[in-house]
Amino acid sequence: VQFQSKWGSSVKTVDFNADRSLKIANTYRLSTLPTLILFERGKVKHRLEGFHSKEDLRRQLEAIASSYVKKASVSPGVIPCSVRLRATPTAG
Repeated sequence: VQFQSKWGSSVKTVDFNADRSLKIANTYRLSTLPTLILFERGKVKHRLEGFHSKEDLRRQLEAIASSYVKKASVSPGVIPCSVRLRATPTAG
């Protein structure tokens, strides 16, 4: 959500609990959490798994964003769409 506020309307973030949404988790073959899947026009373009900090995630996202700048001549930090997938730890 913090990244969405930085990048405005060019990014849409959807967050869900993978433990409670097994169908979605299975559809995207989630094996490592957290996982961030970036879509463009409904197709998976990038998949980031197992990042350990906000800084690690930011670096990975900015590397991806810079590739879009080169390809599409858009502003730095613009990623068409993203979905953030994560699981909430369960007791036991």
